[in-house]
Amino acid sequence: MELKTHNSQLTTYQRQESSAFTRQAELNRTTASLLANGAILIAGEDGSGKSVLANAVVEKLQTDGFYVDIPT
Repeated sequence: MELKTHNSQLTTYQRQESSAFTRQAELNRTTASLLANGAILIAGEDGSGKSVLANAVVEKLQTDGFYVDIPT
């Protein structure tokens, strides 16, 4: 994906910041939804980042002091 301003391209560093901000917002929304509802379903296309998001939610909850049990 090519990110552009009105007349120039954003730098790689700015793209990474934008991507990180989007992912952080997604992580916050997903974690809040899980805490409010007790369960969530993360669905999407292959390679869309479902596992990455799920692992980030687990890590965030553990960092916040929650015990997370992942059935195998």
